[in-house]
Amino acid sequence: MFKKAYVEITNICNLSCDFCHGTKRTPHRLTAAEFNCIMQKLKGHTEYVYLHILGEPLNGDILDFLRQFFGSDRHKNRDGFSNRTPSEALCRRCGFAERFSL
Repeated sequence: MFKKAYVEITNICNLSCDFCHGTKRTPHRLTAAEFNCIMQKLKGHTEYVYLHILGEPLNGDILDFLRQFFGSDRHKNRDGFSNRTPSEALCRRCGFAERFSL
């Protein structure tokens, strides 16, 4: 069993930062079906799943994507995967979460 697994949900970015190596791969954002397939394959094989991005996380509909996966319970989906992050706590503290229904 792995301690953690990283799932790259997008490699699309609207910038070209000096510190980022970028990618030559075709720009792609995981579909909900692709993401669910990956999560099913990881189930029982890892303790933690980290959503990794090479691109810009707020590019596109990432919040809708996460809502679709986690449904009404933003902390645990139907397969038991948890969604607790330090960033979420900070978003709640500054009011960002309420503004965007996180």
